[in-house]
Amino acid sequence: MKKEKVINRRQFTIGLTSLLLTSCLALTPPLPPPLKRYICLEGGKFQKIKTRQGEVIEIHYRQKGNPENPNLLLLHGIAGSINTWNYIINQLSTHFHTTAFDFKGCGNSNVTQTGYHPQDKIYETEQLIQALKIERTALIGQSLGAIIAAGINKELVNNKLVYISGTLPKITTGLNDKIERASKTPLAKHLTNSGIAREFLEDLYHNKENITAEHITEKVRNLKRDEYFEAFTKTCSLAKQYVSKELTLNQLQKALRGALWIHGRQDSMFTITDNWEELLSAYYPETKGVVLEDCGHFVTHEQPEQFTKTALEYLLVA
Repeated sequence: MKKEKVINRRQFTIGLTSLLLTSCLALTPPLPPPLKRYICLEGGKFQKIKTRQGEVIEIHYRQKGNPENPNLLLLHGIAGSINTWNYIINQLSTHFHTTAFDFKGCGNSNVTQTGYHPQDKIYETEQLIQALKIERTALIGQSLGAIIAAGINKELVNNKLVYISGTLPKITTGLNDKIERASKTPLAKHLTNSGIAREFLEDLYHNKENITAEHITEKVRNLKRDEYFEAFTKTCSLAKQYVSKELTLNQLQKALRGALWIHGRQDSMFTITDNWEELLSAYYPETKGVVLEDCGHFVTHEQPEQFTKTALEYLLVA
């Protein structure tokens, strides 16, 4: 009988422990949703092109949509990849034959020791356009990708350019070291960057405050992709130099004629002025501007539905 009681007590103890654990788990806040990878951007192909320095490299790209549809080329920003477009490419590809690619030193494209000035990226994008025979393409560029898109030879593209979160002299106040906090902009929840910025984005998701350029640099270094880290730092340095000293107001005024500029109100990379509408009309009279409220630098991830609706309304008008 004593043995029987011992067994019953053990069973009772196990049952009570299980009940308590179940209750605790029910009260535990849910883990953040996993970062998603969309099947439309997995895989991809490689195209050989020649750099301005004469090196032959392979650029990773992915195409989606009916080849009979008009062409649309997507250019990501610093530390980005083709995954920048995860949340919008399916909708865009119902109307366009879309091509997304990884800049040199990003994603699955080759890394080189030199050639990370924005003019190098412009040249290499033009080489890719010609190699893939992407005729009269429209362009969507994000951040540095927008600046690159604005510099593409007009003979290779049509007159449609969506300029997302890029610098705009007289309207934006230049690069800022502070990155949006996740509590205000759910950037890490959506951004499925390829490799070099992943850990830093996870910190943002968990509401780590005061994320600066130094935090990003440290995170990138810790990922042990030395060659990509070098490419990242060179790109950042040369991009800042290009934006602050080389890119002129006159150049952008010409490049953005007929373009659509989309910006987030809370963007802290390129902060916009309060009277942006007045200044846009004065300095860029042929450019349409849309500012999305409650949105930071990564517009396509933070407000994908609103971005897609706005972009398509512009792109589909002849």
